[in-house]
Amino acid sequence: MIRVPVVFTVWLAAGPAMAQEPPPVQPAAQPPAEPAPTPPPPALPAPTPPATWYPPPPPAQYPWYPPPYPPYSWYPPPSPPPTPPPGPTPPTPASTLAAQPETAPSPGASPSRASWSLQLESAQGVTPGKFANTLLAGHLDYAFASRVSLGGYLALANLKGKDRRVNALLPCALVTYEKPPGADHSISFPIQFATGYLARNGPVAHLAAGLAWAVGRRTDIIFDLATMAWVTRNEMLLSVDVAVELRFRTGD
Repeated sequence: MIRVPVVFTVWLAAGPAMAQEPPPVQPAAQPPAEPAPTPPPPALPAPTPPATWYPPPPPAQYPWYPPPYPPYSWYPPPSPPPTPPPGPTPPTPASTLAAQPETAPSPGASPSRASWSLQLESAQGVTPGKFANTLLAGHLDYAFASRVSLGGYLALANLKGKDRRVNALLPCALVTYEKPPGADHSISFPIQFATGYLARNGPVAHLAAGLAWAVGRRTDIIFDLATMAWVTRNEMLLSVDVAVELRFRTGD
């Protein structure tokens, strides 16, 4: 009987303590988590070689490629870019045109050239008989074109007469065709025709071809071979003439 009250009393005393909930168990403090490692950046692509890049020469271990190793000849060098066509020329301002001096018109080549000559000529008759005449002459010429000149001719002729030799004057008008020599040449070939009247005898005609040699800047020596017709007393005589002439040019 005594045990029941004791057990009941112990149970009442221990009841509140057992009714209390145990305190929550706090979890242990965790250390801070380390950050995740940053992934490496992606690798950059290899640079594109330029257009003029050539493969490297073969390695030295190949003895059949002797050094030095030039670029491969089967790769032609790159062609340069095409040059753009030139654009239109801008118009010249009117003020610039007005400021430019006017160009004087070219006078052209001067056709005039004067000369005077001394000539010694020997005439040998061939028909109808033999005779020998000598002429000492001088003449003036004026070239009105680059190759043609007109002139006056006056000669003192020593002629075969009936009984003795006689002298007579022979005035003539003459025309000469001559091509001027080139810059590197000194020889030209004049052709000359003259006609006149021999005093106390009759008309004459003279045709000559010559070779002119420039011995100075304005001095020429001319050798002529000519034929000459003499009309006297209704009879015509023919002669073959040889002449030498010294010509002085007074202006070009």
